[in-house]
Amino acid sequence: MNLVGWVRNLDNGSVEVFAQGESDSLDRLIDWLWSGPGPSRVMGVESDTVAPDCTLRDFFIHPNPSKTR
Repeated sequence: MNLVGWVRNLDNGSVEVFAQGESDSLDRLIDWLWSGPGPSRVMGVESDTVAPDCTLRDFFIHPNPSKTR
């Protein structure tokens, strides 16, 4: 999809995604998020426009902050 950003699991069971790229690629990502992978159960998808992070160069799994303490 030609996106940069990250994804992480949150303590409440939801998933947080931060993604940057062209609007059509972001739209495809949002569509995919509604279906989710395999046996997942998607209850909703929220999106917001935020300031870009110009330091991102790849897409990666971000560690859950509470799991790294």
